Amino acid sequence: MAHQTYLKPEQVKDDKAFLGGKEGQIMGIGAVAAVAGLAGALGLGASMGDGLRGFWFAWLQGCFLWLSVALGALFFIMVIYAARGGWNVVVRRIAEYFAATLPVLGVLVLAGVVIGGAQLYSWHPGSSVELEHHAQILIGRKEAWLNPAFFAIRIVGYFAIWGFLAWYFLGNSLKQDSTGDVTLTKRMWTTSAPGLVVFALTLTLAAFDLLMSLAPTWFSTIFGVYVFAGCVSSFMSILCLTAIYLQGQGFLRRSITMEHYHDLGKLMFAFTFFWGYIAFSQYMLTWYANMPEETFWYMFRQEGGWENWSWLLLIGKFIIPFAFLLNRRLKRNKLTLTFAALWIPVFHWVDLYYVIMPNYSPEKITDGRMLFTAICATVFVGGVFFASAAAIARGKAIIPLKDPRLGESLRFDNIKV
Repeated sequence: MAHQTYLKPEQVKDDKAFLGGKEGQIMGIGAVAAVAGLAGALGLGASMGDGLRGFWFAWLQGCFLWLSVALGALFFIMVIYAARGGWNVVVRRIAEYFAATLPVLGVLVLAGVVIGGAQLYSWHPGSSVELEHHAQILIGRKEAWLNPAFFAIRIVGYFAIWGFLAWYFLGNSLKQDSTGDVTLTKRMWTTSAPGLVVFALTLTLAAFDLLMSLAPTWFSTIFGVYVFAGCVSSFMSILCLTAIYLQGQGFLRRSITMEHYHDLGKLMFAFTFFWGYIAFSQYMLTWYANMPEETFWYMFRQEGGWENWSWLLLIGKFIIPFAFLLNRRLKRNKLTLTFAALWIPVFHWVDLYYVIMPNYSPEKITDGRMLFTAICATVFVGGVFFASAAAIARGKAIIPLKDPRLGESLRFDNIKV
């Protein structure tokens, strides 16, 4: 049997570790996608004749999909530092660039909730949605929390915390590229654990604020975990696709191996299963308790055509990727892994549509224009996301050049069973 040869850390620079001008091309493509997506979303949104209410729901949908990826990246960075993992070093820098886009995404989210808040949230004083008397009473009791000023302050606070964490880890990682200082890694080991606690709290509150308060009389204590599971699975998929794309362009061809892809596939599988577990738990507990103030959220999604999206979500986001990614050989084949990595974010988008859009049209499923408005808004935010990540990566390495565990990552090999 032939021996596998691995790169040494000092050889990584020769493996096209810098984008070398590719950033400009990615930024250009991202800018074109953003302009086209925004134009399409605005045009379709205006054609619906609802005062751009549908446009703002589509804006939230697009923002939250790419926010999911950036938050999943931030979690990945911190959890691998906390676990002191070594296999993932070769793909960590890509995650760091994704997480560093959080301030940009924060501007887009804040614009949506400030400018379009009255269109999105029925608790907003400027909302035109007519609420039943009991709903008005319940929302009145939450006024100290659900009011436009405090809501915007909290959104700014969440993104300030996430942005600080993302740039703290990226900044130290880039500094290590030039200094090789091992104490920087030790410092990040120490910071990551409390960072994860803060991340869990802020992600949960942000999920409550941005998504759950679309239905302000509904509540679920595990909704934050539900959103978290979707964030991580979609990020793992986009990370995998990005690595495959970069290798297809000639970058890091020997640094990232099938062993790394195999582990990314395992994480995609793990968080697909975890999402299914949390989704079932939330539904089962709501069904079992049978409390009207909880069940109405699901009832809206089981009639008026929304029941088809419920089945689509069950089959597409859980059953198919779960069965597909069970197979070890499929996780070790770039073609089949690419299929899975494309499939999972698409159905995370379906999941967000299922969560968000019945609040726009609870009686019946939205028409095709709403669907395409949401797609255009997603393309817009995706263009901004990738253009921002490429701008941040300009002139910088796309792999941690002097991480003390880079050699371990380059030599990584999965246990054969």
